[in-house]
Amino acid sequence: MKVSIREIANFKGRGHVRWEIYYRDLAGPKTEIFQTEAEALGRRAELSRMMPDLRRLLNNMSADERAIAAMAIKAARESGVNLVRAVDSATNGAVEPITVRDAVDRHVEAKKASGVSSYHINNTLWGTSTLVAVHGSRPLHELTEDDLLSLVNAYPSMDSRRTMLGAFSGLWIWAADRSHVPTNRRGKTVAQLIKKPKRRPGRVDIYTVDQSIEIMQAVESICPKLIPHYALRLYAGLRPVEEAANIQWSDIRKGRVAVPESKVAGSVRRFVPMNEPLAYWLSRGGMLPLKGINRRWWHKKLRSSVGFEMPKNAMRHSFISYFVALNGIGATENVSGNSRKMIKDHYLEVVEEEEAVRFFSETQKKNKKHIAKT
Repeated sequence: MKVSIREIANFKGRGHVRWEIYYRDLAGPKTEIFQTEAEALGRRAELSRMMPDLRRLLNNMSADERAIAAMAIKAARESGVNLVRAVDSATNGAVEPITVRDAVDRHVEAKKASGVSSYHINNTLWGTSTLVAVHGSRPLHELTEDDLLSLVNAYPSMDSRRTMLGAFSGLWIWAADRSHVPTNRRGKTVAQLIKKPKRRPGRVDIYTVDQSIEIMQAVESICPKLIPHYALRLYAGLRPVEEAANIQWSDIRKGRVAVPESKVAGSVRRFVPMNEPLAYWLSRGGMLPLKGINRRWWHKKLRSSVGFEMPKNAMRHSFISYFVALNGIGATENVSGNSRKMIKDHYLEVVEEEEAVRFFSETQKKNKKHIAKT
């Protein structure tokens, strides 16, 4: 579906110059004539942007769907309708229109009703805020891949782009389930066809053995109720919001921790074997699950108490890095819920085996002195 352009002199024998655009798609060859070069160039640019999306749709269609698409394209040519939207509508059936703003509001309300954490709701609100500001009054089903990419690419931060795309994908999936937007033959929406930018493989922030012990001693002195919560994060690798905050004492039995499936993408039920520091700190008692306690406020106080930085997710990163040093990739994949590739890229060979032995055996610093700013 290549778009070509050429100049035509002596058009219809009148000595005028015209511009011709030629392209071929599912409905056959097509020629369009324009009065000026600027008009022709603008139309060619529009078609060039449209063709990859059109090609992607057609590649996912059956023979019957392609026949329907061909008729839709032919009609769209005569009426001037966007070819991609015409094919989408013809092959996916009618959609129930909803504006972007209404879709976001209803999607967020549905998340709240299903008990999704405030963290994920805030990510959805932030990720869709620009979408609402720019396209709030437009029907959701009219937005194209280019519309979404123009919003995403305006942010230089890769993490920001990933968050936005995640929010878009969730919104479009919710809308597709309610017939507000079409899907292709494989059940994918426009937002799902955009690939998230991949993070560059790199090592993660982890705590040393002494820092890990100091964190637990600080928790014990500041808020003993939180001891099991932080022990599970640091010595079992549980995610703070989705797993550690919701686990119950009944999930800890027979020398292992049963981690229920959470709402994290790719999460599965898994079992973490008990280790010496984990057993020691769990024996100190505390609150599980966390109810009626401001976890963020206490975590902020903990960060001001220890004598070092506490990067985000460093507790889980520490557990996985030390665990893989002793047990290998296969066992770590089962215990952490991470893929083999992620473990290889981020956690493998981060620490020495000797340090990993210390991490899973020591519960007190050698000088047994807790340094904290109280």
